[in-house]
Amino acid sequence: MALSNQIIIRDFIEKLLQVEVLNLYDGLELTPKMKPLIIVQSLNDALVYGSKTKLKDSVQQSELYQIILYPLTSRQQKEWSESIKDALIFHEFEEFEVEDSISVQEVYAETASDELNKHRAFISVTLLNRKSRRN
Repeated sequence: MALSNQIIIRDFIEKLLQVEVLNLYDGLELTPKMKPLIIVQSLNDALVYGSKTKLKDSVQQSELYQIILYPLTSRQQKEWSESIKDALIFHEFEEFEVEDSISVQEVYAETASDELNKHRAFISVTLLNRKSRRN
């Protein structure tokens, strides 16, 4: 379920912003020439983030994703952050719900020569899946 949701998020953002969006995988090497770029990363490998709650009639599972922005400018980073945050909150996905508590964290490059990480930002998103016994 996590990979299919990750692909849904990737395709949604790609259509929204008309920019290349990749899923993070082992061996992916990023270079400054690839910018502008967005990466979608599943954080569900860590048990801390994935949780299931069993109620009488249903099971709810939460999945945590990180969307990493690699824009060309600070302005583009702010525009992308707002667009993604608003679109995810207000869009109604058939497969899952998006929690309203979406956070955006700007991360600055450690050195002035680090072109790849200039204007980088992380967006944390939690998706909720509910399965009912009646389905």
